[in-house]
Amino acid sequence: MHVASEWLYYGPLSVGGKPPADFGAPRETLPKLEKDFTQKTQVLDQLAKGWAYYVAQMRAVDASKLTGRYPPWNSTLAEAAFVMTGDQHEHLGQLIAYARSVGVKPPWSN
Repeated sequence: MHVASEWLYYGPLSVGGKPPADFGAPRETLPKLEKDFTQKTQVLDQLAKGWAYYVAQMRAVDASKLTGRYPPWNSTLAEAAFVMTGDQHEHLGQLIAYARSVGVKPPWSN
């Protein structure tokens, strides 16, 4: 749900976009996402929703306006992309470690 929240909130804001209209106040919604969606099907649905929204927001960006700094972090697109990439990579590592701890062998392993 943390990843879904990044696609719904942090990603769009990083390019001057907005979270979904029904997102609500971030301080309330972000913790609620992780608390309310605990079943596998719910999480997968939220990931799909988050990814679709994120992609739509990225496609809607006017490329000529991607040279400034964006609230609320006052970061450039390059800075936001660097932070998001690092954060997503960290979560991938966590997922790999978790999978291995429960006996799931990654497809690239022999």
